[in-house]
Amino acid sequence: MPERKMKQYQSKIDELSGHLMAQELALGLRKRQRTKEAKSVFTKAISWLVTEALAANIGNSTGSFSVSRNKNHYTKENPDRTGFVPWGLSYETAISDPKTNTGALESLLDGGFLRETRRGNHNRGGDLSKSKVTQYAATKKFLEYCKDVQDQSLFIPKPDTETIILKAPVPNESDQVEKALREYPDTPSSNQMREYLKLINQNMLSHWYDLYVADDTYAVI
Repeated sequence: MPERKMKQYQSKIDELSGHLMAQELALGLRKRQRTKEAKSVFTKAISWLVTEALAANIGNSTGSFSVSRNKNHYTKENPDRTGFVPWGLSYETAISDPKTNTGALESLLDGGFLRETRRGNHNRGGDLSKSKVTQYAATKKFLEYCKDVQDQSLFIPKPDTETIILKAPVPNESDQVEKALREYPDTPSSNQMREYLKLINQNMLSHWYDLYVADDTYAVI
């Protein structure tokens, strides 16, 4: 993407992030402004969700994207090992702070920029393959707001997530059920492998195109 287009897209993200942070204060959800560092992290979370929403809508007017609302996939201190969340975002920043009901996703919903299209659920019967992640889609208001930059969302590099994902059987459930381990200790070997995987992924991304299709279309494919 040309640098001018990238700046235009980022400017729209910054503008929206500023609007949402002002919205938090106006609604009385927060008593004080976020710190400079917290604002930067909040804007990252907005960028992640906005890019996913806009890209999912291109070529498919009913396109949606998935966001995990499982707090175990988000962390404040330890690195996340599930591969679900970019940049080590915390649940409070990316989704919703239970103390204030604020967060990137919560603010986008409150502002009418996103809508929930499918509520997630956790299958406690043992077969986690039947669990579903909550899905969201851009609203008409949001698409109108971003109409000049929506196409650029396809060219935004995917954010880094964990590349080494270890899985283990879930205790007291089917032996065939596995889940990603949120934490595991790093070793010199795992650190080296992670760096190699980052280089490989970066090279693949330079030749990679995402194809966003509706669920019913995916079934046909």
